[in-house]
Amino acid sequence: MEKSILVLVSCSNHKLRGGIERYDSKNTVGNSLASEARRYLLESRKAAIDHIRRGGFTRHGKRIIDLPYNADLRMSADFGGNEKGIFLSAHERYAGRLYKEISDDSWSTRSQDVLVLSGLYGLLTPEEPIQCYSLHLADSRMISDIWEGGLTVVLGEYVRKKRIAIVVDCLAEDLYRNVIDWTYLKEFVEIFHAFGDQNAGPSVLTAIGYFLARAGLASNEKDLLSILNNERGYATPYEKLCFLKDREDAARLGLPLEDENSFRANERKRVPLAEKPSEIVEIDKGHGIDIKFAYKVLEQWKELPGEVRGKVLRILTQFALNPGHPGVRAEIIKKGGETFFRIRIDRAYRIHLEIEGKALTIRAIGPHRLEGID
Repeated sequence: MEKSILVLVSCSNHKLRGGIERYDSKNTVGNSLASEARRYLLESRKAAIDHIRRGGFTRHGKRIIDLPYNADLRMSADFGGNEKGIFLSAHERYAGRLYKEISDDSWSTRSQDVLVLSGLYGLLTPEEPIQCYSLHLADSRMISDIWEGGLTVVLGEYVRKKRIAIVVDCLAEDLYRNVIDWTYLKEFVEIFHAFGDQNAGPSVLTAIGYFLARAGLASNEKDLLSILNNERGYATPYEKLCFLKDREDAARLGLPLEDENSFRANERKRVPLAEKPSEIVEIDKGHGIDIKFAYKVLEQWKELPGEVRGKVLRILTQFALNPGHPGVRAEIIKKGGETFFRIRIDRAYRIHLEIEGKALTIRAIGPHRLEGID
């Protein structure tokens, strides 16, 4: 019996500009999702683009909204809006290392199902119309916070609807891989992770593109399974690819691994007083409140639009002095065995925190899809 196979690939930093104004929803991923998963995907896309348009997210000190690729980014139909956008299908728009290896014919005649993981769009089909944009998960920990948790549920819904039996993870980069809860998916699908024998992370994408163009997309299920299960791997002109059922096996086999991203490495560490933003220190002094947060939250604080920061300070003070203050609108959240508070900054932003006496520990701050919670 043949097994239905889904290949997961990442978006690319390099993109082609231009396109057409007409938006055709026929080939969108939402058509293969139940209404709840489709709503989650659209609302998360809105959270990401709204944060960009308000001046959030930066790259090398420059606001993401000011990057050339984002000059014509609009709240169009792809985000549930009604502004006019300029669209190309995802596989035409993306022009990075993986996509340069794959011809238009390879996309149109492929035998396998494919989804693209994007920092702005979440999940896409290769034919889905998208705008030109620039947003990478490395730009801010906040982007991952929008997608983590919920995106796995969306992917699981897609897998069930399409009766997928095998998922081939060709994402290559840990930042993208870590958005997905692979343990959850393994409960109902078989998974293979692609690793290179010479490089790690994005540097493997060229070899993955070569594999997809010549075997991964074109092979029938039987032949592709033979490649995936071959312990000798798949040879490309760039390097050999190894397909592992467990990501932890990469270290055991001596395959190259990515260095841990700096904000990933530090995100659980506490920010010392000397490094706290001056505004936070002022709250500590003025009200005797001890506000604690990790480097993850410090990164998120830096990405907040200026007007939002002012609201955060007011809300935190109100909450510390009176958690039941009506302006705070605090609610108790239970997730993964943890219990914490969520408070509303405004329509688009939230704070997740824990409280003990007059000590506040902020665990996350950002757009309302924070930590995958609706």
